[in-house]
Amino acid sequence: MESKMAIPKVVKQSIATALGHEIRRRRKDHGLLQSDLAEQAGLHETYVSRVERGKSVPSLDVVFALCDALEVEVGPLMTKVKRL
Repeated sequence: MESKMAIPKVVKQSIATALGHEIRRRRKDHGLLQSDLAEQAGLHETYVSRVERGKSVPSLDVVFALCDALEVEVGPLMTKVKRL
């Protein structure tokens, strides 16, 4: 039986925080409110707020929806997150 390597909680939180900061930065660069981004991505405004604050770790589907709404490719966004 294979053992799964768990990602430490602190690493998950730092990635979530970095991703949230980058999404917030790009949202503001586009002049969007959280409610605007949420509507364009098909998400609830409260959830977008939680993602931006690093309180929720979005699924890949949500990351793609946010990237589509922000008109950015997922790859460059994640590369930026990795460097933060």
